[in-house]
Amino acid sequence: MSNARLFSLLMLAFLFIVSTNLVADTININSNTESINIFKKSKIYFDKDSQKSVADLRDIEKEFISVLNDFVNYGYMFKDTLWVKFRVKNSSDKDILKYLVLDSPNIDIINLYFYKDNKEYQYEDGIFNRQSFESELSFKFPLALQAHETITYYLELKPITHSLHFSLKIKDYKTFKNDDLHHQLILTIFFSILFIIIMSNVVIYMNTKDTIYIYYSFFIFSIFIHHLYIRGMIAYFLPSNPEIITMQAYMPVYNLSLAVIAIFMFARKFLNLYRYKKIYFVLKLFILAVFYICIFHSKENYILNYLTPVALLFAIYIGLIGLYLFVEKKEKNAKYFFFIWSLSLIGMIGTILYYIGVIPSAIPYLFEITIIIEVLLFSLVLSSQIKDLQKEKIEKNKIMLEQSKLASMGEMLQNISHQWRQPLSEINAVAMKLDADFYKKRLTQTTLEADIERIENITSHMSDTIESFNSYFKKSKQIDETSLEIVINKALNLVHSKLQGVEINLSYQENSKISINTSELIQVLLIILNNAFDALSLNNIQNKTITITTSKLENKHIIQIEDNAGGIKKENLSKIFEPYFSTKFQSNGIGIGLYMANMLAEESLMGSLSVSNTQNGARFKIVL
Repeated sequence: MSNARLFSLLMLAFLFIVSTNLVADTININSNTESINIFKKSKIYFDKDSQKSVADLRDIEKEFISVLNDFVNYGYMFKDTLWVKFRVKNSSDKDILKYLVLDSPNIDIINLYFYKDNKEYQYEDGIFNRQSFESELSFKFPLALQAHETITYYLELKPITHSLHFSLKIKDYKTFKNDDLHHQLILTIFFSILFIIIMSNVVIYMNTKDTIYIYYSFFIFSIFIHHLYIRGMIAYFLPSNPEIITMQAYMPVYNLSLAVIAIFMFARKFLNLYRYKKIYFVLKLFILAVFYICIFHSKENYILNYLTPVALLFAIYIGLIGLYLFVEKKEKNAKYFFFIWSLSLIGMIGTILYYIGVIPSAIPYLFEITIIIEVLLFSLVLSSQIKDLQKEKIEKNKIMLEQSKLASMGEMLQNISHQWRQPLSEINAVAMKLDADFYKKRLTQTTLEADIERIENITSHMSDTIESFNSYFKKSKQIDETSLEIVINKALNLVHSKLQGVEINLSYQENSKISINTSELIQVLLIILNNAFDALSLNNIQNKTITITTSKLENKHIIQIEDNAGGIKKENLSKIFEPYFSTKFQSNGIGIGLYMANMLAEESLMGSLSVSNTQNGARFKIVL
């Protein structure tokens, strides 16, 4: 083969390869193109000093390199400028409008350049350049091409506050909008679940006063805020103010720090970490490191790339603590914590490694899925603790109720013995009279019947006292058909001995029929009456008065018991129904049983008990 023929074949091969590469570098789209990933047909250039202009790039075309994947991920450490070059051809016979779409919502500076008719055009976007938020999380640039037109584009990307990771696609508007709305819908569901769990734990805290629920709410809230920034949805809540938008771009350092502190506070309470001094000391070192990073953080010294590994190590250490306490210390909650935290740790590690560039691509919504599983499982564990606490409270209340009844029994037995002393003396006197009349032959049928009737009247009164006593102490939950007048009289009969020197004013409504557990209502009345008697005595009231009235309002029966003992101190009114409160303030006339009275009124009698001060004393109001 001659040299000339060999040279010709080599030239043809070279031209074929060049032409093939040129065709491969050209992205062909038409009116039917819905979505196409363009990275593999693009080239990139690293501008390490960020000094190159688009005009400079046209002179260094050979320094652009090909992209092998459909995405790039350079992590937090990359703070230079990345240029992406791609050529797009409209292969259809009509003009088209497509959009270049970047799926990362946190790139700070994005500029798109192209030349047309020897004129340079530029589109600006990114966190720092965004003029307005159009409810779209992904950045998009319009690509308008005439029929059979080919345009070379240069995309400039400058990450400042976040990691650089994104895919690059050309989409039609409908596909772009559907994809973006689908993405936002998933995130909205995620944030809605977090918000509901936050509010439910706040409500539980308000009812139980257990700080673990407020710590857990704080933990979820920190994730909520941090993820709003990471996913770009914080833009929904920001005004179109460049200074505010720029300031919020630097907030992830503080948000991630808040999350670390929140996790620390929740784990400390949930695992009782303050009991393990060495473990607790290491955790405090982590928190100190986080504070140190926050103090030295600024726009000029943006150190999220240092905080992220610290947060990752902290999360792993927390998980290892759970494992250690579960295996070695048999800590009650450690097994739940380790299992649940391990699940969420998968999402945390995967997400953090992705953001720092160790993992090139992330599993879609891995973080959201693992976090939702975590918060739901932790909520189940905490709710089971509520059930356990409720059981303990029920058992505790049963014990307190029995103790209260036993205390009342002793007091009432003393009252009954006092009440029976005089009737027994009278019966003895009648018996002695009968004996004397019999021996002196003065006993007639008339005197005998009169004396027997007198004894019957006395024993009837004594029987009423025993009946009231039995009504109070019967354990049956039977609902009785009775009246408020009868129940109140039974209660007064039980404290008859204390009535000496006290004026009792009664005002009953005529129609006071009620279906109720007589025993429990008597107990409530006795507690209130005994407290009134004690207050009158302790305050040395001269003209002691207790007024009891009944009324009916909108199918509700109302009993009001009012004394003239001077009332309850204002600062104690809100605490009067708290358990054990009265043991510290007996000198103020506050009975130890008022907690039990309130519990019985609300939980057993399905009513309410309240207290207020009047001009001369205190008024207790029972609504049934």
